[in-house]
Amino acid sequence: MRIRAILTDEQRVRYDEMAGTLGGEGRPGVAGRAWVVGPDGKPVQVSLTLGLSDGAATEVLRGELKEGQEVIVGLAGAPGRGAAPQQSAPRLRL
Repeated sequence: MRIRAILTDEQRVRYDEMAGTLGGEGRPGVAGRAWVVGPDGKPVQVSLTLGLSDGAATEVLRGELKEGQEVIVGLAGAPGRGAAPQQSAPRLRL
């Protein structure tokens, strides 16, 4: 969805000011990356140019990510594989 389409006229003016500093109208934007599942089932990094973000959703201005493409958002590990289980810090007796 295009963000500008749902904004009021006043919000569009503010949005255009903010977007101008983050990749709008010939400006570079902010470099970012995402991970997707490659054809072999392994994670593949894709480069992106990011725009505005509210902390929960981020605008993708340009990049190798296609609309509707699945993005890896977490990692699930099997016991005994990958990183060691997280252990609590040692306790001190006072």
